Amino acid sequence: MNILITGVSRGLGKNLAIMLLSQGYNVWGISTKDSSASELVDLLQYTNFKYSKCNLKYESEILEFIEQNKDEFSRLNTIIFNAGSMENDLEDGKFNFSKFKEVFDVNLISIVMLIEKSLPIFRQNNKGMFIAISSLCSYRGVVVDKVSYPASKAALNMIFESFRLQLSNDNIQFINVNFGPLGDKNSLMTISYSKAAGRIISLLNEKRNYLDYPLLPALIMKMLRFCPDKFVSYIIKFKKAKK
Repeated sequence: MNILITGVSRGLGKNLAIMLLSQGYNVWGISTKDSSASELVDLLQYTNFKYSKCNLKYESEILEFIEQNKDEFSRLNTIIFNAGSMENDLEDGKFNFSKFKEVFDVNLISIVMLIEKSLPIFRQNNKGMFIAISSLCSYRGVVVDKVSYPASKAALNMIFESFRLQLSNDNIQFINVNFGPLGDKNSLMTISYSKAAGRIISLLNEKRNYLDYPLLPALIMKMLRFCPDKFVSYIIKFKKAKK
């Protein structure tokens, strides 16, 4: 299986790539780092790893990346959209549109552009998998000082759902993965990068449309959908006061 992972230089993307490479998968990773960056040393030691530099914030770079790697795209089976931007675009009541746009460019527009390139190949092969690393905050926008992040993740989930419903007979999977807070260690409310990577890998051999994880934060976020805005706003203000 040939897998493309975006945002491969750190965090979940790096843990996922190393886990897949160690299991024999062919991994093609992209990030904003130069190939000589120290963050990539652990990955470049694998012979089944290919790396490309691309900043998903810029449409021109994405188009150039696609044009320069036509042959590599033709061999893909799976794309895992892990790269993400999380900017504070609403601070002290002041909204920053440029930051809002940057988040949507990375978290949404870049993904749709890569799907446009890959979808015809997957349909021709009658097989393929797109996995979107989304967030539990797509259910309720409770992240402090951020409008674009939960909005982009909610839009991403709906785009994948729409693709899934309209291409249901094409043997192509569109999978939404909604994680809670990620970190180096597991806790009741957070999930470690390695644990999250393992859960993603399990999806490669499963027929499911989405994953919400961990269970407790997922239940809380879904319950907050039914709570009054005034109550949820109080939670946000409380979280902000603790920062």
